[in-house]
Amino acid sequence: MAADGARGAARRPLPPLPGTRLEVESLARLVPAASTLRGNGLLGFAQALLAKGARCVVLSRWKVDDAATTLLMVRFYENLLGKRKGLKAPLGRAEALAEAQRWLRTLPRNEAERLAARLAGGQLRGTINEPLPEAKGKPAPLPAGDRPFAAPYYWVAFVLVGDPL
Repeated sequence: MAADGARGAARRPLPPLPGTRLEVESLARLVPAASTLRGNGLLGFAQALLAKGARCVVLSRWKVDDAATTLLMVRFYENLLGKRKGLKAPLGRAEALAEAQRWLRTLPRNEAERLAARLAGGQLRGTINEPLPEAKGKPAPLPAGDRPFAAPYYWVAFVLVGDPL
């Protein structure tokens, strides 16, 4: 029954996406029953976006910790736009996502704490390498360990479907 609900949600009319080179969606946010989707359900949702004109879709297969998601997505976009310090040129979409995933899983606790302190209300303002305004409130809590986002749960949920370049 949950899968039927997810298919019904995926059948809702999607706006045309002509010229959209990259669509980034949290499947868990868009389709409440997404946790029950397997294989074809995920592919079907991505296919619907691709059929509407998106060249590429990045989906999260489950709800991931907000701090991990924010850090991964900021790194992904910095890679994609060529804005990351030390990057000489923009990376392709697949390479940008893979690098962001490697970076997140190897991110040391002290660096993760420094970046998490820059999160304000669950949103990172600016990019990782730009000066940011002082965050208000407490830093986002991090998982335990020397590498808090090393577990696959924090980075493997993100998949790219479509044109990898």
